[in-house]
Amino acid sequence: MEENYDLITGIAAEAPEHPQRIEVRDFAPWHKPRKQYIRGNQWIKEITTFLDANDLEGRPFKYFSLPGDDMIDLCMLAEECQRLGVQLRVLGFNEDLQEPIGEEDILKVISRSEISAKIAPGRYIRPDDFKDLSNSNSMASNYVCKFGSFDVINLDFCDSIFNRDYQAKHDALHKLITNQIQNRTRPWLLFLTTRSDTTEDLGHYWKSIYENFDRDPRFIENFRVVFEFSSLINNDGLKINPKLISNISNHNFTKLFGIGFSKWILNMLMFEQPYFIVEMLDSYWYRVDNEDPNMLSLAYRISRHPEVKEDPSGLVPSEIPDDPDEYRCALRIMNKVHHIKDLDQIVDEDDDLFNGLTDETKQFLSPVRYRLEDYPAWANQKRIRF
Repeated sequence: MEENYDLITGIAAEAPEHPQRIEVRDFAPWHKPRKQYIRGNQWIKEITTFLDANDLEGRPFKYFSLPGDDMIDLCMLAEECQRLGVQLRVLGFNEDLQEPIGEEDILKVISRSEISAKIAPGRYIRPDDFKDLSNSNSMASNYVCKFGSFDVINLDFCDSIFNRDYQAKHDALHKLITNQIQNRTRPWLLFLTTRSDTTEDLGHYWKSIYENFDRDPRFIENFRVVFEFSSLINNDGLKINPKLISNISNHNFTKLFGIGFSKWILNMLMFEQPYFIVEMLDSYWYRVDNEDPNMLSLAYRISRHPEVKEDPSGLVPSEIPDDPDEYRCALRIMNKVHHIKDLDQIVDEDDDLFNGLTDETKQFLSPVRYRLEDYPAWANQKRIRF
C-alpha cells in the first residue's frame, strides 16, 4: 500500500512551542529606592534642565549609557523625551549581553504609553565592554564614531573606576571625551557613578591636585578648609601626605576621590584648545557596605569656551574673551564636593519620599522577572536608618 505522505504530514503534530522559562531574579543594589532618587532627581532633572536650555533644532537627543538588564534609566528618559516632544537616540554597552539588542527589541523593553514613537532610528544596546573603547579599532569605538557625539554620557559603574583594569577604563573615558571635543561645540552632560576605596592608589588624581597647589596658594587654604585639618598636606604645602591617605576615613577619602577625579577631567578639557568649561552640578554620595559614604554619583555640565578670531588688520574690532580661569573652576568644584549631598540621609529623613521612590521603582520592574509582591519589604530592609 502506497503511503500518503501528505496525509501523514498533515496529521502529525508539530513539535509544540514551549514558552522560554524565565528565571525569577533576586533584587539587586540598583533596585534600591535611593537609586531611583538618583535617576529622577539627578539624571532626569539635569537632562530636563539641559533640554530646556538647549534647542536641539529638530535633531534627536543622543544618549550614551551602560544600561543594566532592566534599562530603567532608558525607560524614564524615554518617557521624559516623550513629554518634551523630543526624539531619543541611544547607544549603550552591556558586557553581560549575549548578543546586541537592536531597535525592535529596545522598543519592546521601553514601549510604555506609545513612547516608542519618540525613539529615533539607530538605537542599540551592544554586548561590548566599556573598556573596549580604549582600542580605537574595536567595534565599540566604531559605533561611537558613527554616533558623532552625545548630549549626555552616563557612566554608571557598579564598582570603582579605579580598581581592576583602571588604566583601560581611564583610557576608554579619555577616548570618549576626546570624541566629544573633536565633534561637539554645544554643551553636554557627564554623569559618573563610582565607588571609592581607601586601598586604591590614586596617584594620578593627586597629581592633578598638586598642580593647583603649585599655581595658587589660595587653593591650599581652601583645601585645608574642606578637610578641616592641615596634616593631610606636607609642611611644604605642595604635596598630599601619602602616609596619611591610607589612614583617613572613607568620608575624607571619598572627598579626595571626588576632587581628584574632577580635576583629572578638568585638566583634559581646559589646558588644550579648544577650551571647555567644567561645572560640577548637584552631586551625591551614599554607603555601600560601609559606615561612611563610599559611593559617588557625580554630575557635570561641560560647555565650550567661546572662540573669537582677531582681525590682524584691526579693521574689524573684536573682543577676545579671557582664557578660562582653571583655578576658579577647580575652586567651585572643590566647594561642590565639600557640600556634596548625603543621599542616605535625604531618603531616611522623609518617609513619603522613600515610599514614593519604592512605588516608582516597582513600576519599572518586570513581573515576569521579579516577585514584585516582595519588593516593598526588600526595599525597606535595605533602607539605611540613622
